[in-house]
Amino acid sequence: MPVPARERVGMRTRLFRRFVRACAVLAACALIAAPAVPIRIDAQPSTGLPPIRHVFTIILENQSFDSTFGATMPTPYLAQAVAGHGALLQQYYGTSHFSLGNYLSLISGQAVTRANQDDCATSNEYKELSTNYADIAVTGMAPYSQVIGEGCIYPAATKTIADQLTEHGFTWHGYMEDLGNDSTREIAPCGQPKGGVGAPDNTQSAQVPPAYNKGGTMPVSDQYAAKHNPFVYFHSLIDSGRCHDNVTGLGTPQNSPLVKALQSVATTPNYTFITPNLCDDGHDTPCKAPRSPVGVHVYEPEDAFLKTWVPIIVRSPAFQKDGLLIITFDESSLTGTSPNGVFVGYDGSGCCGEPSGPNTVTPGIPPLSAPQYRSEEYKDEIITMGANGISGGGRTGTVLVSPFIKPGVVSTTPYNHYSTLRTIEDLFGLDHLGYAGYPGTADFGRDVFGRVAEHNPVPL
Repeated sequence: MPVPARERVGMRTRLFRRFVRACAVLAACALIAAPAVPIRIDAQPSTGLPPIRHVFTIILENQSFDSTFGATMPTPYLAQAVAGHGALLQQYYGTSHFSLGNYLSLISGQAVTRANQDDCATSNEYKELSTNYADIAVTGMAPYSQVIGEGCIYPAATKTIADQLTEHGFTWHGYMEDLGNDSTREIAPCGQPKGGVGAPDNTQSAQVPPAYNKGGTMPVSDQYAAKHNPFVYFHSLIDSGRCHDNVTGLGTPQNSPLVKALQSVATTPNYTFITPNLCDDGHDTPCKAPRSPVGVHVYEPEDAFLKTWVPIIVRSPAFQKDGLLIITFDESSLTGTSPNGVFVGYDGSGCCGEPSGPNTVTPGIPPLSAPQYRSEEYKDEIITMGANGISGGGRTGTVLVSPFIKPGVVSTTPYNHYSTLRTIEDLFGLDHLGYAGYPGTADFGRDVFGRVAEHNPVPL
């Protein structure tokens, strides 16, 4: 039966009005979906993780699990006091040898190149690996956004968790002890080696201070190392100015920008990355620069560093509200010696099915240990590199402290630096970078956090 003309007009009018209303709704949704500025995501993290919004990471150096948490416990403050108020991850592993690759894994999920596996050191002895602080010559890309090539500094397209946080409206900051102490060695802020891209890295070892003056005051030393500051190895942070704006020196408790930031929840970065100097992180033993005016070396300086800074962090309003402190080591320690006393053994074990990456098949064996890179000085040594594995940076252990972690938790679940990155990304609702997205990489789970609704005070 034909519809009268008047009713057809009425129907068209009603449909048109519905269409207009639908367009208005869609337009509003489009505005929400494509904001002109980043929108901070405050949604709850993925299932099983508590509502943590302030993460603090402290990176120490070169200790195996047994040397730190074994019977002798040379660092009792970390191994007993701090671990006793949080969770000890007994099966936590580094991702490579030497240092730098582990720092890069923690913020980008990238596996090592041979150059950054060797800390991007300038070497007259090993010409093939001598790269200075230079760009990676990219030759391709592998699965999980892994960069293929040789060199040290990643192209702008390679992102870090710092980039992710900024793009989603969160805040971050890196605090590097001694950064800026000597302007002839590094560029402050940010911390690039003096001379910038392409220059030799003169921060590879500590600068020993001159003799003490007659007044007995302690001279200024510079024990900052760029190889322990991962933010300077990404053009996404260097070229955008984010490294300049967000990576500074740590200072002392009396003048530290970190102490100032911790005064309120609003001024505390969502992600704080802290690197001690080459003495306080345990890298140099004994320290090359004395820690007191009389030149007395303080035993286990990393414990002394933690005794100073851990209470400052855990007593801050942001940590007490929704914080997580991660204290980890970049890689395990040397495991053996040659007959003449030269250290040659490393624990190259890993976990979690960690891929080697596209640039080396042995991330657990430092490149200079291979026969073709062995110098005349070590030609007769008994090389035992990677005797316990070749896939990672060795077993180190890690301590987590949070109001959402019951005191005294011990976890035997395997984790590594990619797990740390993945967990932090999931806490803030971010995508997984690099091997943080690999199927074998797991979040810190209920073995660590237990029931996420619980909130326990941390009395450190």
